[in-house]
Amino acid sequence: MSWDRKGSAHSRGYGAKWRKLREAILRRDKHLCQPCRAMGKLTAATQVDHIVNKANGGKDAPENCKAICEPC
Repeated sequence: MSWDRKGSAHSRGYGAKWRKLREAILRRDKHLCQPCRAMGKLTAATQVDHIVNKANGGKDAPENCKAICEPC
């Protein structure tokens, strides 16, 4: 799938509010990748991903986000 990343992070919906949510999700998930954790592996998370992506109607809400590692 190709992502259109034109415009600033803020204009795409990833401004200060997202950065605060991102930090909260990483803390909540103890900075561990949740898909790896589900498979019994402990991997440091560096990103936060939407479970239902925004293009498909997902919201910037804690229950719709999880911490992931770079490969995931």
